[in-house]
Amino acid sequence: MKLEKRMQILEDISTLIAKTECNILSTLIDKTKIYARNFDIEYWALKLLFERIWLEKQNEKNKLPEHAILLIDSVNTKYDQKRRDKLLPWIRRGTCYPNDPLFVTSSYRSLSQLTDCIAYCIRRKYRPSKKKLDGYFDRFFGIIYKKIDKNKYGNIINAGLKIFPP
Repeated sequence: MKLEKRMQILEDISTLIAKTECNILSTLIDKTKIYARNFDIEYWALKLLFERIWLEKQNEKNKLPEHAILLIDSVNTKYDQKRRDKLLPWIRRGTCYPNDPLFVTSSYRSLSQLTDCIAYCIRRKYRPSKKKLDGYFDRFFGIIYKKIDKNKYGNIINAGLKIFPP
């Protein structure tokens, strides 16, 4: 597929997301700034993402108890089992957040493909490659920006977007 067509698809997806009733929550981990050998990036990514889920704010506004399910893209049986084992304490004791992880095969879930596109746009915005494509991703980020959860001051950082380490 030609570059122009791929970029048009990403712009169409960004525009679609911008038109829906949704909030974007994201965690961006800069692996180049992590020096501990045994630092579990996947564990921290999930932990920081769970913290972003805005149900408390939403529940306060709507006066209704809502819960969330975090869909995790399945890789393969062996890898998924390692992830489940890692998350088992959260599942057994609770995550401290009203959410539960659920493993899905993304080829059967269109929404997980959409989230991959959004995540890629956010990553390219905050870790640009200094290539000509960065202009595209700046535009895509601008389209989805209004959907990223914000704190009471209108900031996305540490609200809908956690960048780690700071």
